[in-house]
Amino acid sequence: MPEATPNVLLRNWRQQADLSRAEMAKMVNLTKSGIKYNLACDEERIRRWETGEVTWPREPYRLALTELTHQDPEDLGFVPTKRTRTHADSPKRLLPLQMHHAL
Repeated sequence: MPEATPNVLLRNWRQQADLSRAEMAKMVNLTKSGIKYNLACDEERIRRWETGEVTWPREPYRLALTELTHQDPEDLGFVPTKRTRTHADSPKRLLPLQMHHAL
């Protein structure tokens, strides 16, 4: 198993915002998406993101991070998984909504 690459961009954002990991976690939970999805972000989750143990958080967390930081997850140092990219690029997603029902 390859060694995790630290997410320096995320850590730098947090430090420049003068937030502890616990404070950032609380702010993630208080975003619109955090409340909508009842997120349970904590200091440990922020640590796992920053150390690179988690390279692509689940979608509700990505939405909350975007709301909090005003940056896309990729700009914060996260790397989309192949499965996520494949799904997002699938031709079916590019069809108008009414055509999905015909497939």
